[in-house]
Amino acid sequence: MLAVGSAVNYIGIANNTTGNRPLISVGGSDSNIQLQLIGKGTGGVLVQGRGTTSSPDAGYIGEFFSSVVAAASGVTVASATATNITTISLTAGDWDVWGNITMAASGTTNVAMYGWVSSSSATLPDDSLFSGLNITVINVSTGFCVPQQRFGLSGAATIYLSAYQNSSGGTTKVSGGIYARRVS
Repeated sequence: MLAVGSAVNYIGIANNTTGNRPLISVGGSDSNIQLQLIGKGTGGVLVQGRGTTSSPDAGYIGEFFSSVVAAASGVTVASATATNITTISLTAGDWDVWGNITMAASGTTNVAMYGWVSSSSATLPDDSLFSGLNITVINVSTGFCVPQQRFGLSGAATIYLSAYQNSSGGTTKVSGGIYARRVS
């Protein structure tokens, strides 16, 4: 053990009662203290994941959110208009967010469809931040994945799954899902 003579910060270990978690924590006079876990040499640190299929508690690494709009409830997207498909609300933290979009076009030709995730409502992003497809077939249903984005949030935020289409006639219904996993 490495001892520091003038130390003001420390590690606390607390046991607990049945059904409650034991705790390793950091204490001390500093306001914000990170706990470092360091292996020796190239050994690193192993952290065991959950042994169930449930998502970790709110605020913990691995926390998961999703929102899916089924094809039967698809959102009509007007030509040349960015439209929100669905949203999720995330808390402060580091998040990986991704999605998928399915387009059902009826009576349309030359359809260009784009999809993305963003913290801006119905705003077409830079070309490097969306996926899309161009089709010339009438009465088609097809889908694609939208690029994963990292969101480092200092407070609560709404994240949007949005789409844009440009077509020559007919209607275009869009469905899909947005998914988020807390990284830290």
